[in-house]
Amino acid sequence: MITPPFIMKTSRRGFTLVELLVAMGILVLIFGLLLQISNGVLMATHASQHKLEARAQARMALDALAQDMLCRINRFGGALLVNTTGAPRLALLVESRGYEADSRFVAVNYEHENGEIRQSFNTATWSTASLTSALVTHANTTTLSRGVLRFELMLTLSDGRTVPVREAGEWLSDTVDGKALPSGYHALNLDDASRTRVRAITVAIAVVSEHGYQQLVSGERLEEAADALPLPTLSHPYALELWQEALDTGALSSLPELAARSIQLAGMTYPLN
Repeated sequence: MITPPFIMKTSRRGFTLVELLVAMGILVLIFGLLLQISNGVLMATHASQHKLEARAQARMALDALAQDMLCRINRFGGALLVNTTGAPRLALLVESRGYEADSRFVAVNYEHENGEIRQSFNTATWSTASLTSALVTHANTTTLSRGVLRFELMLTLSDGRTVPVREAGEWLSDTVDGKALPSGYHALNLDDASRTRVRAITVAIAVVSEHGYQQLVSGERLEEAADALPLPTLSHPYALELWQEALDTGALSSLPELAARSIQLAGMTYPLN
């Protein structure tokens, strides 16, 4: 008689309820940490994209202005006019070359209105009525940038001072070549013999991304955001420094987070030969 081999019996015990709960808790914790990390990366990516978008909007206006300064003022000569009532306006009045025969000048206007920087072209003669029409009529208008909270102009004088264009002084004139300018407009003093000759003009821009701009407009908070960025003064003429300080101290923290985080500051200085 053959004896069957000894068969060893093994115990197959399943997981207990406590072990399953512990394992599930660990998995939930891991998934939660992964979700937080992915959300953080996603938010950082979105914030970077909005900042790049806002900076690109600022560069479009600054580069267009640089081209006009170089080609129309430093190369061909002309007058630079500013309007200091309300939001600053900048106008380049340049001798016409190849434009309409009865128009001696081309007026290139830059203005900040309703969160946009717009550029317009008009032709004019030296009559006050013609100049007024050329400077205030929005013909041939192009929107260069959107989401602009601030657009400020600062002047560097030959005596080394920097002054905001909003402040009246001997660096501004009400006439060009003895001819009167339209009401509200002043010409920069470009007389080489003057101590207050304007040697350079600096443009400073504060821009928010398109999505942030839409948030501010829909919430009717665009003006609030602009007011949180202080205006340059004679004692504090550097707009970019004032605005950066406002951002660092949380002056805009009450705004929607995306709008506040996407604000970008940019500036450019244009020498006047």
